[in-house]
Amino acid sequence: MSIYNKDGNEIHSAFNKDGSAVNIGYSVDGQVVFAPIILKVMTYNVGGWYQGTGTNVPASEKSVYYALQHGIIEDNDPDILIIQEYLAQFSADGTSALTMLQSLFPYVHTKTSGTYFGRAICSKYPISNYTERQYTQEPSRYYDSCVITVNETPITVVTTHLGLTQADRTPEIAQLISFLESQSTFIAGGDYNTGITTGTDNTTSTAYINNVKPFLDAGFKTANFRANDFLVTCNDGVDGTGTDWYIDDIYTSSNFAIGSVYVDDTKLHDNISGKIDHMPLIATLYL
Repeated sequence: MSIYNKDGNEIHSAFNKDGSAVNIGYSVDGQVVFAPIILKVMTYNVGGWYQGTGTNVPASEKSVYYALQHGIIEDNDPDILIIQEYLAQFSADGTSALTMLQSLFPYVHTKTSGTYFGRAICSKYPISNYTERQYTQEPSRYYDSCVITVNETPITVVTTHLGLTQADRTPEIAQLISFLESQSTFIAGGDYNTGITTGTDNTTSTAYINNVKPFLDAGFKTANFRANDFLVTCNDGVDGTGTDWYIDDIYTSSNFAIGSVYVDDTKLHDNISGKIDHMPLIATLYL
């Protein structure tokens, strides 16, 4: 968005009446209209590029799934893409996932690890200091980090995939929060496996209290779980007929403002008849 002076000329900085720089400007209806850094961020458990069943795309279905996955990323055009369940081979025919990602982003870092624990961070801005980090509770699970530099501002970006049980997630959440608290400016996207489903999609449920509230108590901001506007990011059935899950999120440090947030639900409306699994969560962030 742009801001203008009283003569209608576009300006690129703003000051309050005592001469101090204004970092974020809001319209009368509370929408952000000015910020030095604006980032569109997508977090996406790609499910091995297929249905989240531990295999990549069968060769016979490569063309439709390539069009689906490439189209989802290209259409949303994120500045930063945070991936879980990355597989290096997009399809059983040998098609490379890295080649696809590099056609969309100038900076890509991938890590292949087993069936479910590959991950990647893709960016329109330079990536540095990529560091692999394992949870003590489940060393196969991770909270990898890197630094993405935007307009000379370093931002720590994390991709993570938490455990399936609360017994595993509770110490993992504590370990992740401890790391994030050491970072002045961060974005942490991932599959948080919150356990929140229809019926527990409220701020009083045990699943919310155990899996979301600790991040908010630490002073972080959430893209998915703002007020009672929870967003479905996964369905475990065919053609969306299964259980709805609210399990993916983007957390940020408190110096970010979070604008629009939505889920790309293309999988619910395309002509592919198959398990839906995860859908990407996309947020516009202002720093």
